[in-house]
Amino acid sequence: MTIAIETNLPSLLQAGFSNGFLIGLIIDRNKFRRLYDPKFGAELPQDFDFESILPSLGVVHDGKAFPVACSSDQSLESFVKSLEERSHVIFFFEELFEKEAEFFTQAGVQSGEMLRTVLKRRSLKRRDA
Repeated sequence: MTIAIETNLPSLLQAGFSNGFLIGLIIDRNKFRRLYDPKFGAELPQDFDFESILPSLGVVHDGKAFPVACSSDQSLESFVKSLEERSHVIFFFEELFEKEAEFFTQAGVQSGEMLRTVLKRRSLKRRDA
């Protein structure tokens, strides 16, 4: 797969699966294939590895891959840093999600539990860097 196609896959996930892509579901895989063809002018390779590629396009939560755009990742990180700078301690992800639902929903985060997963992923990425 070319780099140009790989960098555009997140937009395909965002456009067709804003409520998540159930990785093991054949219906979602077939829909992804149908959306892929007109966008890239070719069929998705038969050996496309959904299990390893889709999690890298967003975040996996409860067996679903959700699109979280890179710009949203940066917004989430900035938002959390601003809370930390104001001495906020974040333990209650559901409450934080409910209080700031509009912001998180726009960033592609659908629930407090998903927020926890996204922030954990961001934390692990920072440690690896």
